[in-house]
Amino acid sequence: DKKIVVVEAPPPPPWDGGVFGPVKNGGEAKGDNIAPIRLDISAEGRVLRDAFLWNVKGEGLTPEQLARQLCEDSDLPASFEGYILRAMNEQINDFLKDGQEDGLERVVDPTAYGCSGERLHTIRIEMRVNDVLIEDRFLWDLRADNNNPELFARQYCDDMQLPSDCTALIAHAIREQLKLARQHIRAGEDSGMMKPVRPRWRDQDKGLWQPAVQWLTPADKEIMERHQKKRARGPNAFDPQHRQTYALAATSL
Repeated sequence: DKKIVVVEAPPPPPWDGGVFGPVKNGGEAKGDNIAPIRLDISAEGRVLRDAFLWNVKGEGLTPEQLARQLCEDSDLPASFEGYILRAMNEQINDFLKDGQEDGLERVVDPTAYGCSGERLHTIRIEMRVNDVLIEDRFLWDLRADNNNPELFARQYCDDMQLPSDCTALIAHAIREQLKLARQHIRAGEDSGMMKPVRPRWRDQDKGLWQPAVQWLTPADKEIMERHQKKRARGPNAFDPQHRQTYALAATSL
């Protein structure tokens, strides 16, 4: 007879929300320190396009180091370091001035959009990542401290079975739109805030809010790339020797 041995499993480690979500540090959310950076630089016959997230209070990589690394990885001249550094500093300062959550409660009337305590904004995802086209929109509560774009993007890609390359770009798209919404609020402009939604969805709403993912065929990619190159050159430009460099930097947060 087979003998069954019962082994008591050790208890799981204590939950550490800081590993996955924003961490409170002196009353400030760590996730609120992440700035979306977008580079679109055309100089000296070269083009650099990039998008990444930057921890404005990080103590590791500096903007100068990242600019140097980007030039080395993308085979760009050293003169591009100044362009990259200038673009980064402008966006970091812009984020620190108007793109964070701190102080918004003094600007927004908490009763103007219902009494639930939520501050809902529509997030739109429209992007192409290699062979994948993604379109989606959903509501995001800016007041919820545990709403984390990076964790959401990771789970979203798992649920939709998307390549891991999409994770960082989706998180960047969310943070970019949240930053823009905060800037509109501070400027007294329409930020697209919505009242809390009803728990029951209408049938006609389903098509507006469900994700759409399309995997491109070689013929689809050829047509899209031809249109993209035409738009990049402009209506009156023609330079067959023009080179374009696309770089994607992974920055440790």
